[in-house]
Amino acid sequence: MQSTLAEQMPAIADAFDTRTPGYELDIRGRIYLIAAALVRYAAEPAGPVAGERPARQHSEGRSVSDGEIRRRDIARLEDLLAYLREHLREPLTSREAARLLNYDESYFCRFFKRMMGMPFQRYLTLFRCARAEELLRGTSLPVAEIARHTGFSSGSHLTASYRRCMGVTPAAEREGRT
Repeated sequence: MQSTLAEQMPAIADAFDTRTPGYELDIRGRIYLIAAALVRYAAEPAGPVAGERPARQHSEGRSVSDGEIRRRDIARLEDLLAYLREHLREPLTSREAARLLNYDESYFCRFFKRMMGMPFQRYLTLFRCARAEELLRGTSLPVAEIARHTGFSSGSHLTASYRRCMGVTPAAEREGRT
């Protein structure tokens, strides 16, 4: 599971950066591979597996297997990603995201990178840029308005971040679709 994320997330970021023909299909395919791996990972039996650590004691005295911990981690990550989709307009730091999951900030940063293959802020910026790309292609909203809809502090912040992530400015993206 971790190798799937570790392989696919940087490849997704590279596809965003290079924007070679067909990159959108490449990214969608990689997202489907990650989703399939998550489903397989969540469905793994919770019983002991060769090399697996023994069950740990929960604070309430019952045993907690590594399978249960993995499912809980995936569920927490899914909750966080749903929160990001619903609150895209709002600023969010790794400290605030950690608080949402009741994690210490440094643990959250390690957890997120282990699960997603990239640091939280990089993922958040890519996520916001992908949404901005959808709005640039599908609407005629001004760049400043798109920035507000996607959580960037200003049109210039969106432009700088978009250029870093996508390799072109929002204006060039919009011109490219006409």
